[in-house]
Amino acid sequence: MTFHSVNTPTDAPKMLPDNIANSYREYKADTEIFVTWLVETASRCGFVPSTTAPAQATAAATGGRLKGKRARLNPKSGLHKHAKSPSMI
Repeated sequence: MTFHSVNTPTDAPKMLPDNIANSYREYKADTEIFVTWLVETASRCGFVPSTTAPAQATAAATGGRLKGKRARLNPKSGLHKHAKSPSMI
């Protein structure tokens, strides 16, 4: 069995078997073809992309509420360690 090193932007290099490495290359090539078609089709239909990319917000970055164990253990959440959840009151 032969292994290939595959580099992805978000992952460290990994050694993959031939069949998986080939599937991954096909997936990446097919995705590129699809995205190119999508952009060209949208342009032909009159879509004008904005000059800035939208910000990706997460609950932690936006100050979203804590859930479950983290909420019970966090003194600022208003729930105490042994307090019942609001649905049990």
